[in-house]
Amino acid sequence: MSFKAKLLNILALTCALLSAQVSAHVHLSKTFPVAESESVTPPEKLKLGFSAEVKVIKLKLTESSGNTVDFGFKPALQSAKSVEWSLPMLSSGNYQVDWTVLGNDGHKMSGNYAFVVKHGHEHHASH
Repeated sequence: MSFKAKLLNILALTCALLSAQVSAHVHLSKTFPVAESESVTPPEKLKLGFSAEVKVIKLKLTESSGNTVDFGFKPALQSAKSVEWSLPMLSSGNYQVDWTVLGNDGHKMSGNYAFVVKHGHEHHASH
């Protein structure tokens, strides 16, 4: 085999290994409240589901005013594919969830999503 053929084989193998590592990263697969949803009932829980086991190391729920909602989050000691927390009564408004997780492969991943709460009685009061 020529030097050029060996080099091409090594490059092909390297690309295959790198793409396998990239595709192995964990992603957020389920949320509750559902991402970009609007609800007339305030959610009682915040739930996140991932494509593989992770440790949730940072989690923040923020109101559109910029205030952070305290719901007792503590970084996870154990890995899990699905996690949930009880929420206090949320007021009407826009909310953003910011999360950071640590995969079992040591990679840190983060993201965010938003949802809206519109209490039912507020909608009827405007009529």
